[in-house]
Amino acid sequence: MPRKRSPNLTEAELRLMQVIWDKGKATVADVAEALPKKLALAYNTVLTTLRILEDKGYLCHTKADDGR
Repeated sequence: MPRKRSPNLTEAELRLMQVIWDKGKATVADVAEALPKKLALAYNTVLTTLRILEDKGYLCHTKADDGR
């Protein structure tokens, strides 16, 4: 059975939010690049975590004019 989602930030989510707070706004690639290399998080892992943060109401995303 999957874990119940908490409205609170996990340690991993907090690390990603710190990058967003420092930059103001960022792409998934920007966040992944700003994380410490020792974490070795894949792009898809960062994307999934950012989507979870959006579901929790911490973030919202916009599409750029070029569609990326």
